[in-house]
Amino acid sequence: MPEARRFPGQERRVLEYFQKNPEAANGLRGPLFEDKVVDFVVEMAKVTDEVVSPESFRQDRCRLGRRGRREEKRQGQAQAGGEVRQGHG
Repeated sequence: MPEARRFPGQERRVLEYFQKNPEAANGLRGPLFEDKVVDFVVEMAKVTDEVVSPESFRQDRCRLGRRGRREEKRQGQAQAGGEVRQGHG
């Protein structure tokens, strides 16, 4: 456990602490799980380069303003059969 290595000579005490305190152990699991999810998504991503003119780039940015990104997300969810929620955020 990497957390135990941060306290040389006290590894056993650190392990016992996390075994006796499930909430503390959960605090370690969250970031580890998040890292695994991010790694998985990065592995699965297909990145392509596309050359665009500055004007085209500006038009897309204006078209996809804050409201536009949310609307495209909703449309994508609806097409994928996902739940679509209205609201702020």
